[in-house]
This record gives sequence, structure tokens and C-alpha cells, in this order.
Amino acid sequence: MRKGKYLVLLSIIIFFLNLFFSSSLNSCVENYGIAFGWEIPLVEILSFVLIGILLILSFTLKGRLRYIFLSLCIAGSSNLIERVLNGFVCDFITIFNISLNLVDIWITVLVAYAVLSFLKIENGSKNRGE
Repeated sequence: MRKGKYLVLLSIIIFFLNLFFSSSLNSCVENYGIAFGWEIPLVEILSFVLIGILLILSFTLKGRLRYIFLSLCIAGSSNLIERVLNGFVCDFITIFNISLNLVDIWITVLVAYAVLSFLKIENGSKNRGE
């Protein structure tokens, strides 16, 4: 599971880079909502609960998904810390009128990797007749 450990390490690096850029850049889009700016009530509590669930899953699962969920917890914690400290998340990257930050990009990559990993596991077990 060497790849999994690299995912966790990269998540830690992105965690700190995101906090650094969010606090040091002079301009950013203040995102008070969740993905794509969707505003929901009690977003901090929802984020905390979701990170907790993913953390529990990362310690109960085996294999690649364990590291993916742990990486999601680490990366997501950066946005949660920022939201608690500032009341919003600083989105400092704008692409095609969509504002985001490093953690948003990394979470999207991790979720895609998790889906592909899950599909690979499912196809592997079907091919073996399990």
C-alpha cells in the first residue's frame, strides 16, 4: 500500500499549502457555502460530522479505500479550519468563472480515484466468481 501512504502525504502537503495560500494571498472569493458556493445551514457542523465519518471508515476499512478516506479527512480539515477561523473558505483559483482552492481540486481527484478503485474492486470480485 505504498501508493496509499503517498496519498496521505500529499494530502498533508496540500492541507498546509491551502492554508498558507488562503491566508497570504490578497484576493480570494469568500465562499460561505459548500461545493460551487451552495449555501446550507450549519455547514461547519456538517463538515465536522462528515470528516468524523470518513475518519472512522478509514480505520475500519482495509486496502486502498482506507488511505483515500484518510486523505479526504486530512484535506477537508483544511477547509473546515479555514471556515471556523474566518467564517468562509478562501477560493483563490478561478477557472471558467468557477472559484476553488487546492483542497477542492484534491478532493475531486480523491473522490474520482475512490470511485475508480471501488469499480475495480467490484469488477475483480465478479471476475473471480466471488
